[in-house]
Amino acid sequence: MEAIANLIPRSLAAEDNLTPAEKLQLQCDAENAVKGEMYSLDCPLCNNKGVITYVDGDTLSTKECECMKQRRFISKIKTSGLESLSQRYKFRSFNAQKPYQKEMLTLAYEYAMSDTNEWMFMGGQCGSGKSHLCVAAAMKILKRGKAVRYFVWDDVYTDIALHTSIGTADEREEMVEALRNVEVLYIDDFLCQKQPKEAEVKLASEILKYRYNKNLRTIISSEKTLDELYQITRGLAGRISEKSGKFLYNIDHDIKKDYRLGGG
Repeated sequence: MEAIANLIPRSLAAEDNLTPAEKLQLQCDAENAVKGEMYSLDCPLCNNKGVITYVDGDTLSTKECECMKQRRFISKIKTSGLESLSQRYKFRSFNAQKPYQKEMLTLAYEYAMSDTNEWMFMGGQCGSGKSHLCVAAAMKILKRGKAVRYFVWDDVYTDIALHTSIGTADEREEMVEALRNVEVLYIDDFLCQKQPKEAEVKLASEILKYRYNKNLRTIISSEKTLDELYQITRGLAGRISEKSGKFLYNIDHDIKKDYRLGGG
């Protein structure tokens, strides 16, 4: 204790000998040395605080650390629902050997790189790579700064139906509102039951009609071709066709095109 006590006057004396600029820099260094509590990644520049302190004339100011762009991106992935798929489904990992696969890849990549509010629809043969390319496109759009939300149709329908039966109207409306208004929405396995329930079609119409009217970017993949969806709901199929335009691709039902079974 005596040794420490002897050091204190020396430390104070040393600081007294500093110029105002040197004292300010010392304070700046002390601020930057403080550890933060942001843990999505480890940043040595800001010590996980998200901001860096710097000397600005005769005072201290702060600026956002470069790591915040990456932190926001990580947060968007977690919020989007794509986190578990993002590493598996990339454009570069898509096996495009056959002509139709090359067409699918070209269409999805062009869509992802465009600034359009058009929709993209890929429907037909299961296992043909529709979800792979739609996830890759959604991730590319997310990386370009858009808010993206992904969900599997059966999961969200079951969840909303459950809240409709046992929850409050406000809870149900809040869930639907989040899907109607998100900047970019990706629906996977859309209306894939052999004969979708009337309530399913009604919910799909509620979400997609709103997005159609508000001109909000939407991606849809389904095991049904557009013609098959037309047999279920002409109105929605027509809207999907109109909004997708050139970004529409149907894959004929052919087990040879199921790459999970060694086809493709």
